[in-house]
Amino acid sequence: MNKTLQLTLLIAILLSALSLSAQVRSCYDIQYTSFPSGDSPFKDQVVTVQALVSGSRYYTGSSSSSFGFYLTDSVSGPFTGLFVYSNQYQPQVGDLIRITGTIVEYYNLTEMSNITNYQIISSGNALPDPALVSTGSLMSAVTAEQWEGCLVKVQDVTVNAAPNNYQEFYITDGSGSCQVDNGFFNLDHTWQNVLVGTTFLSIVGIVDYNYSIFGLNPRSNSDLTSDDSTISLSIPAQQQSLSSNFAIPVYINGISAQNTFSDFQMNISYNPNILQYISTSSAGTLTAGGGLSATSQPGTLSMVFNNAAPITNSGVLFNLNFMGFHTGTSQITATDVIFDGNTLTNVINGTVIINSSYNSLGDTLTVIQRPILNVPEIVIPGETMSITCVAPQTTSGWQANLLHGNKTIALTVNSTEYVTSPDRWLLSVTIPNVPVYELYNLQVLASGGISDITRNAVQVLPSRRTNYYFAHLTDLHMPTRIFYPGAGWDVDSTSVLDFRAVMEDLNIIRPEFVLITGDIFNEGEMENFNGLYWFGWLQKIFSEFEIPFYLVAGNHDIGGWNSTPPPAGSSRRNWWRYFGWKWLDNSSTTWPLHTQDYSFNYGNTQFIGLEAYDNYENWRTNIYGSQSFTYPQLTWLNMELNSSPLENKVLFYHYDFSDQISLSASNVDMALWGHIHSNSGSITSQPFNLSTRSVCDGNRAYRIIRVNGSTLVPYNTIYAGASGSSISVNYFPNNYGLADSVRATLYNGQSIGFENSLIEFKMPSGGYSYNVTGGVLEQVDRSGAFNICYVRVNLGANSTVNVSISTGTSPVDDEVQIPAVFSLQNTYPNPFRSNTSFTLHSTKAVPLQIRVYNLKGEVVKELFKGYSDGSEQMFGWDGKNRNGADVPTGMYLIRVQSANLTQTLKTIKVK
Repeated sequence: MNKTLQLTLLIAILLSALSLSAQVRSCYDIQYTSFPSGDSPFKDQVVTVQALVSGSRYYTGSSSSSFGFYLTDSVSGPFTGLFVYSNQYQPQVGDLIRITGTIVEYYNLTEMSNITNYQIISSGNALPDPALVSTGSLMSAVTAEQWEGCLVKVQDVTVNAAPNNYQEFYITDGSGSCQVDNGFFNLDHTWQNVLVGTTFLSIVGIVDYNYSIFGLNPRSNSDLTSDDSTISLSIPAQQQSLSSNFAIPVYINGISAQNTFSDFQMNISYNPNILQYISTSSAGTLTAGGGLSATSQPGTLSMVFNNAAPITNSGVLFNLNFMGFHTGTSQITATDVIFDGNTLTNVINGTVIINSSYNSLGDTLTVIQRPILNVPEIVIPGETMSITCVAPQTTSGWQANLLHGNKTIALTVNSTEYVTSPDRWLLSVTIPNVPVYELYNLQVLASGGISDITRNAVQVLPSRRTNYYFAHLTDLHMPTRIFYPGAGWDVDSTSVLDFRAVMEDLNIIRPEFVLITGDIFNEGEMENFNGLYWFGWLQKIFSEFEIPFYLVAGNHDIGGWNSTPPPAGSSRRNWWRYFGWKWLDNSSTTWPLHTQDYSFNYGNTQFIGLEAYDNYENWRTNIYGSQSFTYPQLTWLNMELNSSPLENKVLFYHYDFSDQISLSASNVDMALWGHIHSNSGSITSQPFNLSTRSVCDGNRAYRIIRVNGSTLVPYNTIYAGASGSSISVNYFPNNYGLADSVRATLYNGQSIGFENSLIEFKMPSGGYSYNVTGGVLEQVDRSGAFNICYVRVNLGANSTVNVSISTGTSPVDDEVQIPAVFSLQNTYPNPFRSNTSFTLHSTKAVPLQIRVYNLKGEVVKELFKGYSDGSEQMFGWDGKNRNGADVPTGMYLIRVQSANLTQTLKTIKVK
């Protein structure tokens, strides 16, 4: 054997030995980590993995050529899955492969790419049973990270948010909501017959991480097992414009040839202050054949349907036609739902949000510059407050008022001073006692016809708390995450829904204030472009906050984009017009003010906000440079920190792009920021340097920080939930100002308690006293069309609290004027088959009439007419009409009426 051949054989043997000795890893080896970031311990390393293919051809983007596949270990469980990004290889499910590539973190998704070796060892292998998980465990990164890439299964789930434009929908098993996506389907795929209320016995899929959301991806339709035996009623959520006409479909699910119905009845309530009912339509629905009737009263619809032929399909039962009457949110709630005599319990109710039209100019800053909507003041009676205004130096006769509803409260103007650099008026006013502690609009009046109002600018409190909590949120990216000119950029408003879910939580739990650290816009330069007014739109949405909030700008707000048509500088000029301040628009480098930085104090804590940006469009680089912070900003910050004697110091800004702020060196106790769309920092190590996950992309995230005396206590980020259901309040029968007795059920699915929660009961107007259980009645505003009763509630962690309010009877001198009082005890049994009864308690003998009505308002039978005996009496109904015939199954109303009081009981007759 010659030396060359010997050398060749030796090299081959060595290479083979090296190959065999290379360690083969499992998916668990790659994925398991104790790093808080969730990064793989093999990040940026070349590794070899041997595993089973659990899902093939998973699309990663908008191109059909961009895909990969998933691997699983032979035993299911946490950390046992891995994504492989490669369109070069297309294995089949069940293939056992050995593959070599580089482990990377692609936007926090652990994956293998840059494949250098690929081998199919065997095919047709059985996969392990998917791991059984709850939907709630896929809701938060804290619990979902371990399931990234894994084959899992959820059971007994209900759709609580229908597929959106990206074919993402949400499900829940009661533990929380998780997203279902269609990454394994063709790009033109749409889900069929997936409606709010649709139930599944199980869904199997692989957990991905995309746009900061963990999602469950079925590999085919066979991974979804429908629950055809469960009938459910559902009403979807909608957003509509003010004064627009629209239809709300009411769906029935689970109907088939084996599961039919021929009659139903139900009550549907809505807020008549938000929506104006027009009609009910059955055209093109399951009830198109006739037999549907609707009885309308303000805020309530009674629906009855009778049809000789059974209905054998699921779909739209009927449509409710409304007009958007006023901005706000109305619940659409179906109660007492009965199909063929059987009470339906699986009901998913909807909401309608009525937005003011965003296609109009908002309230730009004119005279009042501070306090304003996004830089308010928090005051107590007796304090002085400064008002900054822009007006000619010759202006005189300054007046100031607080406005709320139809209340106008004059403020004493102590002094006025005109100052320069910049030119402005400084007014000092005194806060008087107020009839209601609330978030007030501020009005100023002066000579020359000056009149200006800024909304939600002054929060008046009875006192400042020493123990309280506030909230931090960031990266809203409204109204859409679609960049110009992508399809849908001008019509999509998904990010608005995300923010509304967070705002609804905060309006219930009532932090003292909210800090918002920028990127409220996706593209801040688009105001008045293509006929759209996004600044005006967001300003109107922000005015629906019932608590003060402080806002600073981020790079998407003021950085500008070269790829959009508006000229450079548009985003900053838009910001100055709406959120402040006009004197910042100065091109001179010697001018001292170019950025919106400010501070405010609450108790013993100073809060300092700074704008932050990337100057993408290179506008006025001689002033703004390429990114924040500028030297004047840092100089101002040091002056603020050194001049304040307050014990705690909290910074809030979008992002420290140039890594310029040292918290410890500056003696700062906490910094709150965003930009990275994920949580970062320790809640136990000081100084606290904390990023909060974004509101957008379905995250709906926010962070609570407590202040206990002089101690700052931050919490882990929490989430409003995909359907906004993590914190909620439901009113029975409604909160529309129509009922004199209302119950509110508050639910808190968070691990944090909120002792400062507040609900506002809307009650009929009048000089009533009130009885409250489950909360503390703090004040009553009787100045409007309704009495607003403010009830403080201690909402514990993971709890449900029932709060009830009812009108009391105020004592009067003449006993003759006291109305006759009676009360009713509910019918029993209910539902009933042949007989039911109820008890009436009366304080004295009074004339009464007791009748039974059907839901059409027709009298079925009169049970009693005469005088009560002034004590306890029992009345019964045998389920027959006035002719002695059995009445059909369904709901009936037993109405007890005296000269000045009417009460109604609901009872249900079944087969």
